[in-house]
Amino acid sequence: WYNGSAMSTLEVNTINEYSAANGVTIDGLKIKDVTSGSTMSKPVLQIVNQFYVTQTSLTGDTFGDTGLTADITPTSTSSDILCMFYPTFSGEDNSYVAFKMFRDSTEIGSSTVTGTGIECFTGFPFDDDANTSHSVITLPLVYLDSPSTTSATTYKIQFSPMRSSSKTCYLNRAYNLNDDNKIRGSSNVILMEIAG
Repeated sequence: WYNGSAMSTLEVNTINEYSAANGVTIDGLKIKDVTSGSTMSKPVLQIVNQFYVTQTSLTGDTFGDTGLTADITPTSTSSDILCMFYPTFSGEDNSYVAFKMFRDSTEIGSSTVTGTGIECFTGFPFDDDANTSHSVITLPLVYLDSPSTTSATTYKIQFSPMRSSSKTCYLNRAYNLNDDNKIRGSSNVILMEIAG
């Protein structure tokens, strides 16, 4: 019933279709056939974001924290966490910057193929052509994790200039910053809880 005055709240338990299989449209948004496995049955429950501008460096052939990290507390053990890291980084000429991703202390998303080389999530080479050490790269690291917990969980990435113990890599700045043309940047991490 409408009395001519503005209304702002409608409280009901169930809205059923008037015509079967036609769905329900609310101001242009059509809701139809929400079943297990459909897109609308797995909504985003929460988003955590960290915008990170601190300049971090690491020298050596081991992995160390970038500082790019975020905490999330899942609302259900059946939820998935979509992890999206966007580090902006640089490396010394003739170095190879490798990345690993972690849930708390557990490494996730890295290659499990045995053999020579570095087992990691991904990496990027900085050679001595075209002055690559004077620029920065933003490399997306995206992984859908199933932590099966409702406890606070920390996600982070580590990096390493793996080719030599004397090489250095940087987060949020070019390796070479000897004039005004060199680049300083920013990084970002987004965690999204997806209903299971």
